[in-house]
Amino acid sequence: MTPNPFSPTSSTTGRTSFRVNLPEPQQVTFLIRNANGQTVAGPHAAGLEGVGTHSYRWNGRNNSGKVVPDGTYTIVVDTMTGSGQTLLEGGDSATVRVDNSGTSFTAVTGVQSTTYPERDGYRDMYRPSVRVNEGGRLRLAIFSPNGSRLRTISKPHASKGTFEFEWNGRNAKNQLVPGGNYSFQFLAEDQVGNRSSTRRFSVRVSHRRTVAKTVTLVRPGDVGNVGATNARCTQYSFGFSNFAHGLWLDNFCDQGFGDAAIYADYTFVVPGAVHYDAIRVRTVGATYAPGPISVQVYNFTDSKWEAAGTTTLRSKSKVVTSTFRAVSGAHRVSLHHRVRARIVVPNERRQVDYDIARAGVVVTYRVLR
Repeated sequence: MTPNPFSPTSSTTGRTSFRVNLPEPQQVTFLIRNANGQTVAGPHAAGLEGVGTHSYRWNGRNNSGKVVPDGTYTIVVDTMTGSGQTLLEGGDSATVRVDNSGTSFTAVTGVQSTTYPERDGYRDMYRPSVRVNEGGRLRLAIFSPNGSRLRTISKPHASKGTFEFEWNGRNAKNQLVPGGNYSFQFLAEDQVGNRSSTRRFSVRVSHRRTVAKTVTLVRPGDVGNVGATNARCTQYSFGFSNFAHGLWLDNFCDQGFGDAAIYADYTFVVPGAVHYDAIRVRTVGATYAPGPISVQVYNFTDSKWEAAGTTTLRSKSKVVTSTFRAVSGAHRVSLHHRVRARIVVPNERRQVDYDIARAGVVVTYRVLR
């Protein structure tokens, strides 16, 4: 059977062909039955056929000329030779699947979003996606504000799944399109030629560019929210600090009983941005029992504190500015534009303390202009 499956309504696979090989001249008839054994087309008499291979076709329609429903059908061939009391009969059958249903679409993304095709690293590519239920050919069509087609991007696929497209904001001539309200549509053609499409969805093109900015935010030591993994061998004080608005943290936990830490958390409100590139923590303070000081930055996506570096303070009572390594701003700024930093005094030595004068963050970010 070729093709199998096929679509009676398709311009490319509108009928299926089958072949019959005859060892001698015979009368040939054939019919088509559905899955319930009912005859839907035929019997068709091909007449007397000579020795050899003969091809026949079925257009996927019943005896009334209507397209049959989707499903598996059996083509039954009967042959007859001779006459009178020496009449001999033979036959064979094969199955074929009729598929009139086009590809179905779900989970369309990118609807009513904005793309910024200026090449500055921020949403340069528009990436809508769609899930389809079968293999075939998939296309993304982009339409101008007046409805004319600007660009078609194709993506063949062998099976069902979710597929993402990329559009760089340019038309078929590779010219950057003007800013404005555009629309897109997914088009599909399955393996037997059935075509289907989604409705048109809106997308906006903007030529605004991003501008890099940096902000430095500082909080006094005494606004820190203090916590400890072991309160029996750690302590803190505002009064013992040598700074007007300082916070003194002391860790004298014995290392033989495992890791222990005392820490202070600081929250900073940062400007709104389209992207936060990096966060760097800075602290100003002094120590009486020299030792390591660590900082962490909170990840709002997985709700975990993440290490952002360690420094060792060596000079007693000397005020030192410590700048820790930068971490990515991704996932470390909340929806309300908050950054949380933690200053940690661990028990890596017999006694470690840190008198915090100020805690700060340096945030690099990007805004649209």
